[in-house]
Amino acid sequence: MVQLAVVSEQEEEALTNRFLARIDELNKEKARIISEVEREEEFITNTLQKRLVQLQREKIAMENQLEQEQEAMVNRLAKQLDALRVAIQCRRVPRARRGRGDRRVVGRNESRRGAER
Repeated sequence: MVQLAVVSEQEEEALTNRFLARIDELNKEKARIISEVEREEEFITNTLQKRLVQLQREKIAMENQLEQEQEAMVNRLAKQLDALRVAIQCRRVPRARRGRGDRRVVGRNESRRGAER
């Protein structure tokens, strides 16, 4: 009976040692996996950060380009508006220079000098 107890205790100790060794292996594997996941997370974070910076630069460049295009369009429209105003003023000037008594309508083929004769 004592010998049976000793054998039983040795078997328990062997099982315990195997379980402890297995737990140690699993803990090492867990630490390796955690380290690998952290490296992957850092890689992904760095990649996303670089992409974000790149997109921010592209956004700024596009905003600047849009601003330049808008400014060019406003300048072009302002020139067209000025030209239109000048054209309107040119049409109004002869009317303003006419005297009040000179209300005779000049025909198409008639010149202004011919109308004064």
